[in-house]
Amino acid sequence: MPLQSISHVKRLSRVGVYADPDNRNHIPEKLAQNRENIEILLAGEVFYPNERGQNQRFGRGTIFWHRSGEFDIFNNTVSSSRYRCAVFTFEVTSFNRPVPSIGQWQDPGTLENFIHEASELFLSPQTDNEFLTIWCYGTLLRQFITTGFCAGETLPPLLQNALLHINTRIPDAVSIKELTDTVKCSSVQLHRLFMQHLKMSPGEYILRQRLLHAANLLLSGLAIQRIADECGFQSVPGFYNAFRKVYHCSPGEYRGRAAFCNNMKLNTSK
Repeated sequence: MPLQSISHVKRLSRVGVYADPDNRNHIPEKLAQNRENIEILLAGEVFYPNERGQNQRFGRGTIFWHRSGEFDIFNNTVSSSRYRCAVFTFEVTSFNRPVPSIGQWQDPGTLENFIHEASELFLSPQTDNEFLTIWCYGTLLRQFITTGFCAGETLPPLLQNALLHINTRIPDAVSIKELTDTVKCSSVQLHRLFMQHLKMSPGEYILRQRLLHAANLLLSGLAIQRIADECGFQSVPGFYNAFRKVYHCSPGEYRGRAAFCNNMKLNTSK
């Protein structure tokens, strides 16, 4: 991969998580000039044209690398499955696509940690945006080193069904018994599949997905008590403890960092 692949990148301007709306009326967005959008599917499934122009079904871990003038994946969801995706937006001086338009995250177990860490660093006022831009862009490019075009979801069907059930139930808490009954397997087999492919237990994955949803709701201004209730936590202290373990700050601090960054962006744009 030539070094000039990253020379056109000015800065990272957004890190966020988008959830497919219940009414499915979201209009696909056309990417503005001098922008690159990288979407990573975290949950659910979408139909999207592959490199041959054929609609193909894609699942968790798929990377969609959009350039200026292209449309995002919104409104291409599979009807039975709401999707959620992480979104990285880069300001660029020109566009010369460095990689294919579709790829696959190489190690499923590292995906959640990357999203959490990138979001936390982006919201921190102490973070140097130049270094963060290089790290995020380089990490995304790295996923294309050993593979070009993504052929689709590669996780075992049983694990795919488990993830689909969890992600369609988010933000509700899903019990392990409910999960094993749904996918017709033992708890031992389910635990083995999660640890082998995602490097975390089913319970940890469920909790992280609920917290990811909670983090997204915090940016909407919803009351913390209501967010805790909506995400299935029995008490606000329990929500605080779980959130702090993953994001290393309280929900209030997370919201404050987001507000600070938004104000900084507004002041800079004036």
